Amino acid sequence: MNRVGQVGTFTDTKKLVLHEDYQQNLKKLMHSLVSWENKVVVEAGIGTGRVTNLYIEKAKQVYGFDCAPHMLTKLKTNLSDNLHKIKLYNADNLNLLEPPAKGDIFIEGWSFGHTGKFLYSFRIISLPQMQKRQG
Repeated sequence: MNRVGQVGTFTDTKKLVLHEDYQQNLKKLMHSLVSWENKVVVEAGIGTGRVTNLYIEKAKQVYGFDCAPHMLTKLKTNLSDNLHKIKLYNADNLNLLEPPAKGDIFIEGWSFGHTGKFLYSFRIISLPQMQKRQG
């Protein structure tokens, strides 16, 4: 068992996730919530790029953060065709670095739940809309 309490291999997990969402409902939901076209995305807990893969084709740039170097290594294999769009940082969610560019969208797919500070999480935040509400 690793530090976040998961059992099994990456391959097992990938098969399970693909089976759970064989109709691509997560991708449909994500694309119904925001437009990813030519956007700069900040993704916390980017992991192996499973969620990133659902929007990377349309995104302009992705700044991805993850505390596990082996996950970032796997991402480089999984998203090799789009690495020119991705800048990766080894950082814990609770101590995220500030990305070198302003993002349009912030996303985290359950990774804050692994910190032990949150029970469950999945967020997509359109940053310009959030700034308009606060301003």
